[in-house]
Amino acid sequence: MLTESELLQSIHQSTNMGREGIQSVLNYAKDDRLRQALEQQLALKKQALSPVLEISDTAFIIRMLEKNHGLSFLPYLAVERDIRKGRIALLHVEDVEISMYRQIFYHKNKFKTREMEEFIRLAAE
Repeated sequence: MLTESELLQSIHQSTNMGREGIQSVLNYAKDDRLRQALEQQLALKKQALSPVLEISDTAFIIRMLEKNHGLSFLPYLAVERDIRKGRIALLHVEDVEISMYRQIFYHKNKFKTREMEEFIRLAAE
């Protein structure tokens, strides 16, 4: 297992860029639904991703973004707090809109805890 520092050094070596010049794309693994949706949108515009790193650890990706080590496409819910606190920046991209469908099922005659009610409210937003 590489440390964060070793991984960064490996990324910089593989891209032939210095620490200040890296413009890497950090992205979820290829089988992730969000990544697939982004790739479909890009394909419509005859574009494609060439990520330097594919990883499923959102917290790690956010740490790399905080250190200005690349760009990533993440769910807003995952980065909302970091954006509000000014740790990372949101980049608005014109002509790309991705929606993810969510479904929640529960038994209508069963008790719903306060936490379940809150989860349902958040998911409905």
